Amino acid sequence: MNRLLLPLFAASAVLVAACGGGSDATPTPTPTPSPTPPPAPTPPPAPSPAPTPPPAPSPAPTPPPAPSPAPTPPPASAPYPVGLSDQQITVNGVVRQFRVHVPAALTGAPKAVVLVLHGGGGEGLNVSNTGQHPLSVFRSVADREGFVVVYPGGLPAKDNEGNPGWVDCRADNTVASGADDVGFLAALVERVRSQYGLTTSRMFMAGTSNGAQMTHAFAFNRADLVAAVASGAGSLPQTPLPGACTTGPSRPLPILLLHGTGDPAMPWAGGCVANVGGACNRGRVISAEATRDRWLQINSLTGVSPTQTVLDGNKSDPGPANRFDYAGATPMQWWRLDGAGHTVPSQIVLVNPSPTSGIQNRDIEFAEVVWAFFKARLPGTSAIVSLPMQQVGSPGNPADTRTDYGAVSYSYAIGTFEVTAGQYTAFLNAVARTDPYGLYASNSSDMSTWPTGPRIQRTGSSGNYAYSVAADYADRPINFISWGDAARFVNWLHNGQPIGAQGPATTERGAYTLDGATTDTALLAVTRSPGARFALPTENEWYKAAYFDPTITAANKYWSFGTRSNTTPSNQLLTPDPGNNANFFQNNAYSLPGFLRTNVGDFENSPGPWGTFDQMGNVGEWTETVRSGAFAVRGESYSTGDSGGTQLGYRFVRNVAPTDEETKNGFRVVSLMAGTSASSSPQ
Repeated sequence: MNRLLLPLFAASAVLVAACGGGSDATPTPTPTPSPTPPPAPTPPPAPSPAPTPPPAPSPAPTPPPAPSPAPTPPPASAPYPVGLSDQQITVNGVVRQFRVHVPAALTGAPKAVVLVLHGGGGEGLNVSNTGQHPLSVFRSVADREGFVVVYPGGLPAKDNEGNPGWVDCRADNTVASGADDVGFLAALVERVRSQYGLTTSRMFMAGTSNGAQMTHAFAFNRADLVAAVASGAGSLPQTPLPGACTTGPSRPLPILLLHGTGDPAMPWAGGCVANVGGACNRGRVISAEATRDRWLQINSLTGVSPTQTVLDGNKSDPGPANRFDYAGATPMQWWRLDGAGHTVPSQIVLVNPSPTSGIQNRDIEFAEVVWAFFKARLPGTSAIVSLPMQQVGSPGNPADTRTDYGAVSYSYAIGTFEVTAGQYTAFLNAVARTDPYGLYASNSSDMSTWPTGPRIQRTGSSGNYAYSVAADYADRPINFISWGDAARFVNWLHNGQPIGAQGPATTERGAYTLDGATTDTALLAVTRSPGARFALPTENEWYKAAYFDPTITAANKYWSFGTRSNTTPSNQLLTPDPGNNANFFQNNAYSLPGFLRTNVGDFENSPGPWGTFDQMGNVGEWTETVRSGAFAVRGESYSTGDSGGTQLGYRFVRNVAPTDEETKNGFRVVSLMAGTSASSSPQ
């Protein structure tokens, strides 16, 4: 079994084709995600899609305007308008362009500022255009999470294309503009930080390709100005410039590194960058593994054994995304994308393969994994819980003709996994030192000692309660919780995972207005609030993520089971998972002795059509849809005693009173992106 869980808050931007300063145009994105039908058990690797010829190169962008005086900054309370706006700053007499995205719901200072650096090769500031480039997804994540995104612009290169790029640490890059890009970015970081009144601990930088190389250069030269950095497909130079580019940063810095093993533009094994025409005039880099090793040395992590996580929810790409976490005082996260090329990994903005870029990895969302890494570095973020999310596209899809469920008019994201006992324990420690609304089960033995419970212990007295979970239960889904408990967990997520007593700022308002509701009647009257960042899924949202697959060629594009299959699954917990498996009672046998819940994602080759795991079996999952005076629970559980497996399938739903705390019930959450809406009424 592969461990797919990203335990406590860790999770889910196309790399420009010639990001090392080349001029090749980025392949045209495909508009919506298209999950692949499930493989048969232990299938041979799926063939890669036939490459689509790249579009004709875009004309070189218009050079920046002539220098002019920098505009007077707006008042510190609102330095930039809501939405995306073009801005400029004058540094050493040169006018430099940048764009700023401010979430509509932002009031006061943002949670953080993330600078996102484009690659070199024609896109420039246009990587911020929603839906046209994976780096634009940072805007949607910012809307949900409450941070500001800044997209700086590089200056034109000296080659005959003149596309915008960056002057990083490569001494042998002969086509770079010659600009002082470290100075420009330092001035920009300082300006935005001071305008919002933030400390350096809330400033972050991420880049892809040439932008990733520039991120390395900035970290080496000005580590004092950022709290952490992230680099996608950008290796360190073989011949660095003297000074900081050679000696390294002034202090260790948390870093996320990501690279595809099939990258033709920034070679995995090192060598010439984007070697168009064979001149190698963009310089040479060391290998991705050597880049990793250099940062391990910088961060004093050379003796650390990493924890590996494997994500392979989309079989249309060349291989899985492998995440390696190096824990320490200054941590590092390293992603190896097997077979992937130079294109930024994304589940939302899909890019056709090309000879210059290779094939895109679609198992992860670059913006999501980068933000999860940055978010864990924010000051005051104790008990951070990470919920990896899968994007569900194809808005406006038809309903399942068999049930009339599954139609959803908007895009959204849903939890890759069910919420775990470890994550719920972090929630309890944050808000339940006193527990007036019974987030810890009313029968404490259900939570602490019951064989099929979550094994969460509570110690101390009211006002000083503390909670811990048994190590071998932390990654199993939470159970013995009511609908109200789940809704309060969602409110906590919506409010940014604060620490404090249960009240309007923590558990009682946000996605749902609860205000002390604990009875069946009061909870059934609760509906999703406008602007909810997280929520319990509607039945339609849950059903679509479990069964709808736009790549099915038949008129009705729904699977019968949540493992991309029309065949009843098995319940065999094997290593490796042969596929089409779930944790339930079958043929007088449980998946685990003692009918225990499996770790989330243990059936690593049995994902749903959008890359979710365990949407059937393990635990039934609360929705916010009301049915016959109760809430609908979908997916059934480990204790389903139907040897035919039909209770796991698309037709089966239970109606459960919202105050019930059953061993069979758990939940996962959805996340609503900016500009979407959802009704909690049955559709």
